[in-house]
Amino acid sequence: MSIDQGALEAVPVPTAQEVANLSGCDLVEVEQFYAGEVADQARRCRVATYTPALAAALVRRVQRAVAMSNLPLGVQIDEVGATRLGSTGPEVRRLEGPYRKVVVG
Repeated sequence: MSIDQGALEAVPVPTAQEVANLSGCDLVEVEQFYAGEVADQARRCRVATYTPALAAALVRRVQRAVAMSNLPLGVQIDEVGATRLGSTGPEVRRLEGPYRKVVVG
């Protein structure tokens, strides 16, 4: 699936404060993960202009990182058993999917 980069509205990368406001997380918690998630997103996605979908994915990436900080092994145990949580959520994969770099070989 290709995206016409010229047809997309460019938006700035959300700041840590904006991510904290949108996610409802504490700014101190957000700042612990913000730079790493921005760098990881830039490494994984190929895009000429930063789009609203990537901005939304960044907010979700940081929210997930903050939530996962309470589960250091990435395993959640409930009445059904142990569940391993993935590195990114389905919504992040959906939002970033069209921009993902494809690595071959």
